[in-house]
Amino acid sequence: HVGDPVTVKSGLTEYHSYPIVGRDSIGEIECQRRFQNFYDFRTMLRNRFPGLYIPPVPRKTNMSTTGKKDTVVTRERRYFLDLFMKECASLKYLAQSKELQIFLRP
Repeated sequence: HVGDPVTVKSGLTEYHSYPIVGRDSIGEIECQRRFQNFYDFRTMLRNRFPGLYIPPVPRKTNMSTTGKKDTVVTRERRYFLDLFMKECASLKYLAQSKELQIFLRP
């Protein structure tokens, strides 16, 4: 499950982090990832598993026009990131991959 985004302040920058909570055969999962992490993770999966279906993540939007704090954007992203993770978990070749375990367990 991908939860509602949390605003993280780091020095002069501010960004959203999406909490991931769940359980698999190894144990409990609890971590936080930025949107860019999901985007990079999907790109890596596409390179690692060419020709196999990799679920989509939401498109990157131009934050200068929508605004980073736009609740519609963050709600929509959370919904589709949650869908992305659930689809990854339902595909055996992704669910059992080392790449997914690395993404979910820092």
